[in-house]
Amino acid sequence: MDVSVVDPDAHEATGFELVVARDGTGSPRADLSARARVGPLPPVVGVVLTAGQGEYGAARRHETVSALLEKWVAGRDCARVPAETRLDSRDWRLCATPEQFLALAGSWSLILTTRLHGLVLGLRAGVPVLAVDPVAGGAKVSAQARALRWPAALSADAVDERSLDRWWDWCLSPAGRNAARRRARQAGPRG
Repeated sequence: MDVSVVDPDAHEATGFELVVARDGTGSPRADLSARARVGPLPPVVGVVLTAGQGEYGAARRHETVSALLEKWVAGRDCARVPAETRLDSRDWRLCATPEQFLALAGSWSLILTTRLHGLVLGLRAGVPVLAVDPVAGGAKVSAQARALRWPAALSADAVDERSLDRWWDWCLSPAGRNAARRRARQAGPRG
């Protein structure tokens, strides 16, 4: 049912009582997914992680923090979108301009990040950000969260599933969404 049948006499299409083709023979039929019943749509979450910079030396927790976040977000009911804040006009997978990243980020419900620009540009787009500084003792992600007065920021030393759950819920709440919109207005016009 609902398969492509290129050749009705081929081995793959014979031996069945009935084959209902969606295409390949006669008039095409809409795929079952076009009419399938679905539940409420989950949030769309941009996941913007970094492998880290070597200059942090022994304070680097990038691998540990990323592994925790990847495992944790995989267990959340959300549509995950891996993204990168690095711009490159030659790589179609990356945004070429800051405006392209802002447009992309603005379509998400939430951003989960270990990157400074994931935090800053997410808030500039008016999207709640759950930021985790991957450097022990805090570094630039923590500093930017303080500068922007953004509360949903955790340090590598204090991140755990319970704290992630709490800030996730806040970011997706009306209070979190409104706080992100306020930060975007404070950042000024995008153009």
